[in-house]
Amino acid sequence: LVDKVYTIEIVSPLSKSAEKRIRDLGYTNVHCLDGDGYQGWPEHAPFDKIIVTCSPEKIPVPLVEQLREGGLMVIPLGERFQQSLCLVRKKDGELHREVLESTFFIPMTGKAEELRERLGDEATPQLENGGFEETTARGVPLGWYYLRQAELISDGRVHAGQRSMRFASESKDRTAHALQAFGCDGERFRQLRVSARVRLDRVPAVTDRSDFAGLQIHFYDDRRMSVGSQLIGPWTGTSDWSRREEVIRIPPRAKLAVLGIGLFGLTGEMLFDDVRVEAVSP
Repeated sequence: LVDKVYTIEIVSPLSKSAEKRIRDLGYTNVHCLDGDGYQGWPEHAPFDKIIVTCSPEKIPVPLVEQLREGGLMVIPLGERFQQSLCLVRKKDGELHREVLESTFFIPMTGKAEELRERLGDEATPQLENGGFEETTARGVPLGWYYLRQAELISDGRVHAGQRSMRFASESKDRTAHALQAFGCDGERFRQLRVSARVRLDRVPAVTDRSDFAGLQIHFYDDRRMSVGSQLIGPWTGTSDWSRREEVIRIPPRAKLAVLGIGLFGLTGEMLFDDVRVEAVSP
């Protein structure tokens, strides 16, 4: 596929482990640097392609300088919980950026974290684009990522505005879902109000404990270790648009939450709109 690969890992033990494994496998064209990916690897530049697997707020200047004219870069950019996966092309010394879709990577540490400008309120739960009105140029909803068997609709079935999100699955083995991460500080807030407008069509009754249709929320601590989860549902059958709401407990150690909506092991069709989360005072 390529002649040479250069990879950078800021966590020293992981870098050393990767370097040893690469050598043990007999690869002589893959090289691992123990360092900060923000700085790139100028000794081996310019590079034809750069793939960044953690998220800075802005494209690091050293990576811009080390990208060859005509080269491509894939990079997740944005805030800690809201990021866009971008395809960047370098032409005539300038960068041309295309937003592909929303995504969720760990934030870039090191120099990138020192330069981060938009910190915002990362403790208070809030969703982006819960009404699915904002999209990329490709028609993908902003704020939501890992979409599976999901599409935006803009016909007579829409609840409000111009769009709603449709999930449909014909197989129990294929989920139909979308995810979004948001800050959620369990030391500041004890409860979370979660609500959505939902329409159902031929969603069968649950016969297996692993099957589900509705909303899933997973909570993580400051090390991104799981500290709990909650299910809101299951919602089955056929029904017109209705508001679904529930107040759930936030684990005290939580710093981050990931919301999943859709069909998880059930068939049929679900439409979502006006999805919201709100911290509830103790």
